[in-house]
Amino acid sequence: PDVKEYGTIPSHFVFTAKWTSDVPPEFIKYKARLVASGNFERESGIPFENYPPAAGATTNRFFDAYCTLMGFTVRSTDMTQAFLNAEAQRPIFVSLPKEVTPPGRCMRLLKMLYGLRASPKCWMETLTNALVELNFTVHPEDPSLLIRHDQNSTGQDSIVMACAYVDDIKWGTNDPKLLSEIIEAIRGKFDLTDEDSISTYLGLKYEQTVDEEGKKVMTVNQTAYIQALMKRFHLEEVTTKKYTPLPASNGRSLEEIMGVITNADEEWAAQQNYPCIVGSLIHAMVHTRPDIAYAESLLSRAMSNP
Repeated sequence: PDVKEYGTIPSHFVFTAKWTSDVPPEFIKYKARLVASGNFERESGIPFENYPPAAGATTNRFFDAYCTLMGFTVRSTDMTQAFLNAEAQRPIFVSLPKEVTPPGRCMRLLKMLYGLRASPKCWMETLTNALVELNFTVHPEDPSLLIRHDQNSTGQDSIVMACAYVDDIKWGTNDPKLLSEIIEAIRGKFDLTDEDSISTYLGLKYEQTVDEEGKKVMTVNQTAYIQALMKRFHLEEVTTKKYTPLPASNGRSLEEIMGVITNADEEWAAQQNYPCIVGSLIHAMVHTRPDIAYAESLLSRAMSNP
């Protein structure tokens, strides 16, 4: 393929640190990743061409509730460098960062790279095909949820559920032995890290216990995430409450409910990104804090004019 025909895409390094979802967070490791600048890709003109299926909040809540109700064992796996497992669907040329090679050189990708628009979709197709080969069936309502039904040696139904969000997969099963075999089969295709019992997933902290009646109980919280938001938006000194009471509106406007705005309030608001705050809280609302849904709906009405 001619480089002039397809053009080149710039690339750069991204350096990050990975932390746990514990309170306080614990450092895990530093990460360095070569990333393509997908914003320089040429438009294909095909709507939703690069749309990848990923488990939403509704699917995640259903998965957790169903596994708890059925007493399933829940585990999680993290696919290492997930996008690099997907084959490049067309010729893609990437110029290397200046730290690596003199200017004017480029490389052709055989695998997808982080930052490319089509990478998430190509990876999900690769993962889905691998699971289908292991007798999983894609759920018709959500392609990020896959289910496998088997019958074990005792004649009982064995169920394995996989809930995928990019490189994080949450597993639920009533047959832990079968699940271990499936994870080992996937390990033969992709590099992954495995937790015998789920502890974190998408920044959510999981705890699995057994109650007095012997039933499994799953507790999910986002304490570390919310505390990080408090620090990010300089709200550490705000008095917190266990519950979030919101006065009934009774036809009143948001200004009337909030009361008098002080100079300190205005100074704080001038230093913050209001849409960013509201958007960050939505992530908590849809997963573990439905109690703030109404407050979020009110605050969202002031996006254009906080």
